[in-house]
Amino acid sequence: MAPTRAYATDAVWLNLARGRFGLPLEILRSAGWANASEDESLMAEVITLGHIRLHRRSSAEAIRQKEDERAAQEFTDERALETFRQALADRFHDIKFSRTDNKRVVLRPELVLAIVGDACREERVRLFVQAGNSTVDVMTNAIRMSRLRANTD
Repeated sequence: MAPTRAYATDAVWLNLARGRFGLPLEILRSAGWANASEDESLMAEVITLGHIRLHRRSSAEAIRQKEDERAAQEFTDERALETFRQALADRFHDIKFSRTDNKRVVLRPELVLAIVGDACREERVRLFVQAGNSTVDVMTNAIRMSRLRANTD
């Protein structure tokens, strides 16, 4: 068996109506998720329009908790704190991941909207996926190319 490739990449099809796509095994291995439990609980973090990041639930919850505690100390206006907490809740969403169902990820409609926007009329779209350090980035090709230009010569 070939060694696991760091920051492995691939392309997947997202079924827009069902919010589903499969994660290739190489991506799971590269992210360190190859030995995850059968139906692991994952969360998706909205990064920007066209880009979400998948986390193990425990990691995402730690990020959320830390940011909420910081905000509770910094905000003096209750309305501003409530607005921040609404945004924080909208930044992270529970998703389903089933290893036995073709390593399928199921996104809620608001996450599909975060990836493709509201102008897409296709039945499915091609997305770029890349393993990170215990995360998986899912993005449109336009975001991928923008990221490449911004971070390389």
